[in-house]
Amino acid sequence: MNNKEGNTGSKILIKVFILVCMAAAVYMATKYEKKNSVADTETETDYEKAEDAFEPAKLDKNIIAADDNSDSQSKEQTDDKGNKKNVAVATSSKLKKKSEQIRVLLSDTAEGYIQSYVEISCNTSYSVNDGTRLISHSKNDIITVNKDTLKEGRLVIAPNKAEGRLTISSIRKGGGTPSYRGTLYITAYEGGYTMVNELSVEEYLYGVVSSEVPADFDMEALKAQAVCARGFAYKRMESSSYEEYGADIDDTTSSQVYNNFPETAQSIQAVDDTKDIVPTYEEQYIDAFFFSTSCGVTCNSADVWGGKDEAYLCASMETKKNKAAKLSDETNFEAFIDNNVISGNRDVRAFEKDLPFYRWTVAYTYEDMCAAVARGIRSCGKSGLYVLEHGAYKEVEAGLPELGDVTGIEVTDRGDSGIVKEIVITGSKNTIKCIGQNNIRRLFCPYDVVITKQDGSEQTSWEMLPSAFFYVTKDTDTKQYIIKGGGFGHGVGMSQNGANEMAKLGYTYDDIIEHYYHGVELKTLK
Repeated sequence: MNNKEGNTGSKILIKVFILVCMAAAVYMATKYEKKNSVADTETETDYEKAEDAFEPAKLDKNIIAADDNSDSQSKEQTDDKGNKKNVAVATSSKLKKKSEQIRVLLSDTAEGYIQSYVEISCNTSYSVNDGTRLISHSKNDIITVNKDTLKEGRLVIAPNKAEGRLTISSIRKGGGTPSYRGTLYITAYEGGYTMVNELSVEEYLYGVVSSEVPADFDMEALKAQAVCARGFAYKRMESSSYEEYGADIDDTTSSQVYNNFPETAQSIQAVDDTKDIVPTYEEQYIDAFFFSTSCGVTCNSADVWGGKDEAYLCASMETKKNKAAKLSDETNFEAFIDNNVISGNRDVRAFEKDLPFYRWTVAYTYEDMCAAVARGIRSCGKSGLYVLEHGAYKEVEAGLPELGDVTGIEVTDRGDSGIVKEIVITGSKNTIKCIGQNNIRRLFCPYDVVITKQDGSEQTSWEMLPSAFFYVTKDTDTKQYIIKGGGFGHGVGMSQNGANEMAKLGYTYDDIIEHYYHGVELKTLK
């Protein structure tokens, strides 16, 4: 080929290249325009999820590694008073997200997990996949789930727009009729249907924070709740407790309460301001347990649930110094409950000392106590109950023991926090021993008596005592039994009301978490 022919050929190739590039540009522009025209009318993500998600097994969970950069970061945040501050948070090189999504087993106050009837609508158009076809529904259309609609045993329901919320009008929550982000899976189950809500972890937390603590809590307390709830969720996603339902976690106090009250602007801010931050210990998610109100002390985890103690969940005084608690002695514990003192005369300046549930009292007539314990034994079932036979306690295996009239009550073991670990009740027919804080609280079922808080307000019709931090006395003249105690909840981890009191004093969310979970580090997941 000569030079002239070569030049001519080169020009032709250049023209062809230019024409190809122009054609590609027109194609991409057209494709982009079409994509945007769809996005303007509806969000494809949830719609496509409904179209593709019908699988017999659970969806696979993607393993997403945390950022490899282990350097410390400083996040600038603004508190609810408008003050800017920096909170140092490290990223983790070892922790991994099991998934960006979480599946929550939903419950009804009356029916529990298994629903006899399900009714759903949406504030936008939405789609229903019954396993054989994808059906589109208009805004506010109501569908009823029955054997005819569950042709393949499961429905997958998703809004067609990002702002879509699925309302389940057949169940009730504390805040009324609940609405949900994300996707709903309705599955046929023995005796009815189960409902699982799949959504992003961060959006899930909006409904946890709003349900676990009041919206008027200080923002730093709300942030602390968000961080703990996030850690709790990721920790639970590593287990298989709800695998039979195709879920990671449930929406009750068995896990953490979700969407019992609608999300709020405050709960959304608390979650967004702490996005992806979790409490860790030795590069592992912690069991970030929390409870309502302390009696001035927190508890070792093993004293409540058995097993080994977690180093970060300790029995410690609820004060600025956060010293180890030493209240296993009966006399010391009674002085602490009655006079708020330890070591003879040292006043305990607990963060929650002025809150109503910091101290409470329950008075039983003799007849009340006998009835309460009989009802409590039925409530406990065989769990944690032992009956005295031939000088030794034997676990109840068949049939509940009949106690008869109560003739004596004795706390036989306390933890360092003062929590009752073991109690013995002597009756006219049997003597029983009860272990486990939940069982012990149920054993003295106060349903027919009044719980009086330290501010004089009263609670009635409770199935269990507010906490297992109590002692029992009997008036020899009136035969009346008095239970004096403090706090509300199991006592392990973070006190939610304590966190709020700390926030009021100027503590930040990381200060609060450091106080309640000893030796933990906050890490950002990527």
